[in-house]
Amino acid sequence: NENTTITFEHDVKVEGQSIKAGTYGLFMAMGTDNVTIIFSNQSDAWGSFYYDEKYDALRVNVKPVVLEKSVEWLKYEFIEQREKYCVVALQWEKLSVPFRIDVDVDNIVLARIREELTSRKGFTPALILTATQFCFNKNINLEEALQWSKKAIDGQGGQRTYITLRNLATAYEKLNRIPEADSTMAEALTIATANQYTAYGRILITQKRANKALEVLLANQKRYGDIFGVNNGLMSGYSAKSDFKNAVKYAEKAMVQAPSEAAKKTLEGQIAKLKEGKDI
Repeated sequence: NENTTITFEHDVKVEGQSIKAGTYGLFMAMGTDNVTIIFSNQSDAWGSFYYDEKYDALRVNVKPVVLEKSVEWLKYEFIEQREKYCVVALQWEKLSVPFRIDVDVDNIVLARIREELTSRKGFTPALILTATQFCFNKNINLEEALQWSKKAIDGQGGQRTYITLRNLATAYEKLNRIPEADSTMAEALTIATANQYTAYGRILITQKRANKALEVLLANQKRYGDIFGVNNGLMSGYSAKSDFKNAVKYAEKAMVQAPSEAAKKTLEGQIAKLKEGKDI
C-alpha cells in the first residue's frame, strides 16, 4: 500500500495545468462521470490512509472511459505517445482513466543545447551547426541560432567553409534578412563545388526566386563548364522560368553525362514532363 507515485523530470502540464518537476503521490477520487486526479506533494505516505488535502500540488478533472475488455490486474499505461505529449491511463476491470501530459520539448532541448555549447563541444563547428539546424527545422530561437552560425565561422575553432557560410545564410533567410543572406552566399559560392551551386540554385527556386536561381546556375556553368552537375542544375533553372525549350536542352545534355542508370531514369521522367510544358 505504498503511495502510487509519478515523477516528472521537467516542468509539465497535466490536462493543460502546470506542475513542477518532481515526484508526487497519485490519487484518484472516483465518480461515475468524473474523476478528480490528485497530485500530492506527500509522496511517501502509506496508501491513502494519511492523505491530506493540504499537500495537494494539483487537481484535474477527467472523464472515465468504459473499456470493452476487462483488465484483471490494475495497470498504468502510456496509451498515446507523441513528440510533445503523451496520455497516461489507469486501467482496471472495464474502466480507464486517461490524463494528458504536455512537455515543452523544444525549450528543454534548447536548454540542453546551450549547456552543450558551453562545453568543449562548443569548439566543434559541426556540432554548432547541428544546434542551428534544430532551430531552423523547428523555426524557433532564430536570433540565437544566427549567433551560433557566426560562431561556427569566427569563434574559437571556427571554420570558413561553404557549409558554415551556407548555414549562416540560412539563418539570415529564416530571419528574412535577404540582402545579408545573399552577401554571405556570394562569398560561399567562391569556394563552392558544382553540385553545391546546383543545390543552392534549387533552394532559391523553392524560395520562388527564379531569377536569382538562374543567375547562380549560369555562374556555375561559367565556372565549371559542360558537366552533369551544371547541366542538371540549368534544367531546373530554366524550368522554373517556364523556358521549357532550354530546360529540355540542358536535360538532354545531362542525360548523356548521367553517372548512373537511376539518374538517367529520373531525367527521362523530367524530360517527358518538360516536353509537355510542365515545370519539374
